[in-house]
Amino acid sequence: MKRPHHKSAHSGFTLMEVVLALAILGFAILAVSRMQMTALGTNRTAWQFTKAAVLAADRMESLMALGYDHPDFVSGSKDNPPYLVTWEISRTGTMKNIKSIMVTTSWKEKKQTHEYTLTSYKRP
Repeated sequence: MKRPHHKSAHSGFTLMEVVLALAILGFAILAVSRMQMTALGTNRTAWQFTKAAVLAADRMESLMALGYDHPDFVSGSKDNPPYLVTWEISRTGTMKNIKSIMVTTSWKEKKQTHEYTLTSYKRP
């Protein structure tokens, strides 16, 4: 005949062990959530720089497609909120018949101004 299984007085977790386990779990969850918030902020910054790079590259391609003496091949700017795209076209001092093209995309985030700049050269 089998004896019924009785729990001994030492089985299970003490209140102190449960509290300690919950504290460790709480700190781990807090650390993971902090890491997630940092990752989201970094992801947003990367997206903004990517968008700025695309806007600058688009303007640079448009300018490079124009002829060397085309009337629209001049400095200017275009507002594309929250971005401002500006471009400067100037003759270089050291190279004859070469124009320098500098396209800058700028934007503000949290009272800080960011810029992304592309530079290229065009000859006739």
